[in-house]
Amino acid sequence: MMPVHVGDAILSAQAKAMLHNLQEKIDTESNWNQKVTLAKKKWDCRPKDSFQEIVGLLQEASAGELLCAYCENDRSAELEHVFNKKLFPNRTFWFSNYLMVCGKCNRQKLDAFAVFVNDETEQYTEYKKRGKRIQPDSDRHVFIDPRQDDPQNYFRINLTTGIIEIRRDATDRQKIKANYTRNLLRLNEDRALKENRSKAVDQFLDQVNKYKGCRDSTSFDELEPHFPSRHRPISKVGTLEAAKKFGQKLAFHHIATHKFPSVWREMKRQFREDKEFQLVYPHIHNLLAQVPELLL
Repeated sequence: MMPVHVGDAILSAQAKAMLHNLQEKIDTESNWNQKVTLAKKKWDCRPKDSFQEIVGLLQEASAGELLCAYCENDRSAELEHVFNKKLFPNRTFWFSNYLMVCGKCNRQKLDAFAVFVNDETEQYTEYKKRGKRIQPDSDRHVFIDPRQDDPQNYFRINLTTGIIEIRRDATDRQKIKANYTRNLLRLNEDRALKENRSKAVDQFLDQVNKYKGCRDSTSFDELEPHFPSRHRPISKVGTLEAAKKFGQKLAFHHIATHKFPSVWREMKRQFREDKEFQLVYPHIHNLLAQVPELLL
């Protein structure tokens, strides 16, 4: 699960006006049930051509461009309301309420949601996927909202198993949010998903090794093995330094656009913050220590 922190400022004036006008029509309804009915109607007949800009901007804001903001494994082909419109019609056309996710995660979450009873207690009201619709008494969301929250403050990733764990240093309220979100999206229940997160660690390390090899090479022959096969043979028309920089750029691009960007973020976080990281993962620690410029 990755953060998608983008503001309304990136929207065109036309897109802002469209969202405002559509939401205003819903907000003028005095009855909540009428708002819900109108929200569905307006959403179903929304100007989809105009929404292409919104979809494009959200995909660009997501690491890996087309990755699902929830599972980070599949293509993000669907526009998701974090606060679903059946409970929160007042957020139907809020840009800050949108994410791009895969169809599997969208169906998994559907219209389920939960809100805390108040600001102090850990008690919350849960709304099931197909349960009775009643107006929530607050928007104190239990589900982690990647548009507002950073999931890394709630979760840690076991770099060996790929299992998403709840951070031990999280507050009681954060632990409740993490557990609810993880269970709702079934982030640990898909065996392939866990295995792919675990494999991503080795794939990131492979690219870090390529980056380091390009950076430290002293000849073209030494440099060549660090390039992806489709870029071989290396052109020797230019200088060695230019070729080395090109190789570093390729490796960095592969890191930045790989699936499971939260795994890479977590590798860096654990390297910086976990006191036992060097003992548990000495190979990863030693490699990352040699590329401080990649850890920024």
